[in-house]
Amino acid sequence: MEENNSIANNVAQAITGALDWSSSPDARKNAFAFLESFKAGDVRVLATASFNLVKKEWSSEVRLHAFKMLQHLVRLQWEELSSEERRNFASIAVDLMSQVADPYEEWALKNSKERRFEFVAGAAPLCCGPL
Repeated sequence: MEENNSIANNVAQAITGALDWSSSPDARKNAFAFLESFKAGDVRVLATASFNLVKKEWSSEVRLHAFKMLQHLVRLQWEELSSEERRNFASIAVDLMSQVADPYEEWALKNSKERRFEFVAGAAPLCCGPL
């Protein structure tokens, strides 16, 4: 569990560094490279970290990027998950949708969650039947 939090913290720092225009160009480039290598790594680690980073305790920028990483996973790495992992992923995505109904949620995040859910809902029937 602590390792998952450490990974999520490292990813959040990279997201923040990649978006921070006060950082040097090399620092932003290194942060971006880290994020790209992270997305290309173990799909389970990517999913775990991304689901941790969409929680409300993170900044809007980190949360939005985490949703984009989830979208990347569904689009490009879905087949790497077992059918049970796909069902679990879809279940967690459905649970995230309950947060969309929060009237205080930022609009960009609501829109992002809805789009990511559409991707998951579109992919899930292929592996595990209707949600």
